[in-house]
Amino acid sequence: MAALVSFLVSLLGIAIAVCVLFYSVYLTRRKNKYSPFTEKLLRSPGYTLGQQLDELKDDLIGPYLGIAFSPILLFAFYRTLNFTAFVVMTVIVIGLGAICLKRLLALFNNAQVLRLGLDGEVYTGQELNFLMRQGAWVFHDIPYQYGNIDHVVVSKGGIFVVETKAVRKPANDDGKRQSKVNVSDGKIYFPHHATQAPIEQAKRHAQHVRNYLLKKTGRQYPVTPVVALPGWYVSTEKTADYLVINPKRGGGLRAFVEKDIIPINDAEVAANHIEEFARTIQSKTDLNDPDAHKRYDFFLNRKREDDKM
Repeated sequence: MAALVSFLVSLLGIAIAVCVLFYSVYLTRRKNKYSPFTEKLLRSPGYTLGQQLDELKDDLIGPYLGIAFSPILLFAFYRTLNFTAFVVMTVIVIGLGAICLKRLLALFNNAQVLRLGLDGEVYTGQELNFLMRQGAWVFHDIPYQYGNIDHVVVSKGGIFVVETKAVRKPANDDGKRQSKVNVSDGKIYFPHHATQAPIEQAKRHAQHVRNYLLKKTGRQYPVTPVVALPGWYVSTEKTADYLVINPKRGGGLRAFVEKDIIPINDAEVAANHIEEFARTIQSKTDLNDPDAHKRYDFFLNRKREDDKM
């Protein structure tokens, strides 16, 4: 027994020594080296949904383990308990397994919804990026207090706040996919349901961007709410209040961004303010060294040598 304890203590000592050595080498290699990132980063399309999907994957671990270990627990109880106790524990384990299974199915359903939304935002963002060929500025996944703005397009033809909705296509009785959407009276009519929520959501986001630019510049910019429906053929009524588009290659926005409604200098001012609004992500390297931009060595707790000159 004493030999076993001595062996375990030796292993612990070796592990501690390795950790100390690793940390010492890490500090030495980082000496007077700083993160090159001095400002926050722009987000990529679907960034928020991607983060939520990653968090959901972590949540899957618990139910997975609960279901996986249920047979092992039952076998252990069978070998160690009497019949009555085994029956009681079996009922408990089965109940817990059922709870884990229900939780797992709910998480899978949420994952499918998030994945569909993520793919939709990535697709729309990539397609809207083609508008940069026409001189537009395109930003993605901008968070604010009422949610996330999926995309913002700034151009001399106006500012467009884009809300992406990825909707699965139903099949008709012949098994063919139905791909046509009609838009009228502020509603989107899919083959299997009608909704006005995406248009209302886009309008709320557009109003916030309009107010933000007014506060920053003192000017009322023309901000148009847009709903993007990837993969759908959109038949819509003409309206000045909103747009519903298929975003492929810039979709219905291409003709708008080429118009001359805003002087190019004013459009650039708006784009600069939207960019400031959109920068929200701290780089991973900067998170590891949060004082990098202050020319201060976080680990050695002193000013850089060149600051003393």
